[in-house]
Amino acid sequence: MKTTMLYSLLFLTLLGVGVGCKKEVEEVRPPVVVGPPTSTTTPPVATTVISSTAIPLPNYDFVVQPPANCRFTKLIFKAVNNGTFPVVDPETVTADGASYTVSKEYEVLYSYDQLGRLVQTDYISAGGSKAVRKYEYTSQRIFRSFFPDLSIQGNKNHLDTIPLNGRGLSTGPPDYHLIEYDAEGFPVRYLNNGKLAAQVFVEQSNIVKYASYVGSEFGTGSDTTLYFLSRPNLPNLYPFLGKSSKNLVARNTTSMIGSTLYPNGNVYQLNYYYTFNEKGLATRVVRHGIKLNQNWPFTPDGGAINITYYEYSCP
Repeated sequence: MKTTMLYSLLFLTLLGVGVGCKKEVEEVRPPVVVGPPTSTTTPPVATTVISSTAIPLPNYDFVVQPPANCRFTKLIFKAVNNGTFPVVDPETVTADGASYTVSKEYEVLYSYDQLGRLVQTDYISAGGSKAVRKYEYTSQRIFRSFFPDLSIQGNKNHLDTIPLNGRGLSTGPPDYHLIEYDAEGFPVRYLNNGKLAAQVFVEQSNIVKYASYVGSEFGTGSDTTLYFLSRPNLPNLYPFLGKSSKNLVARNTTSMIGSTLYPNGNVYQLNYYYTFNEKGLATRVVRHGIKLNQNWPFTPDGGAINITYYEYSCP
């Protein structure tokens, strides 16, 4: 899962750059439509208390190392309910003295072929609507089809093609941008009509900075990422989009330079808190966002607090 780029993907989309300049992580936020909200009498099943104003990083050095080559089988995403989806399986998170109730927004089921390649993702919203994305692989391209809930008026099936280079890596949609990779397979440059649109900086097999050169009144937006160097990263669902960082994300800081619309300097910070099972696999991730500049208008996908649960299969 490209967790290091979740917030910056939303940020760039809001700036009008679009997802073409980032690794695609559309599976993280499925475009499904849910039914009307319903109430529940189920009390919160858990309470989590975290504090990040002093900006400490947790220490996970004591956690056992997980097995190699594990894969996601299921994801459950919880966010603060704004009334657009039913309240399902709520829990309370207290961060910096403020309490938030999050509830299940959707879940994703993952299926793979005999080579371990992702072939299908099934999205199920809290309201019960379903959508499916399928992948078919050839040596030169991947056919990606999306089947939304066709009971929703206006929904249509969609098919697109991901072209691949000789290394089996996406070259990017030919009508929008071109992706260049380094020797390790990291996507390091994104070109839009021949011009540099974004650049990735890699150190010790970790993506430490992503800079988007939007220009004009938007200036340059950058995401700088810190990692828990003793922990391996989550599984990479989309290796055809490039190599993911070696280690687990600890913190992502967004900054702006040269914008006339948004404040300059560090504007937002997203901190990650993990729960591991007895095998050392990260089964729960709390993401807590902090505005570093009160004039910054955006928050990451899922709001300032969200929780993701993961289930795995291991060899």
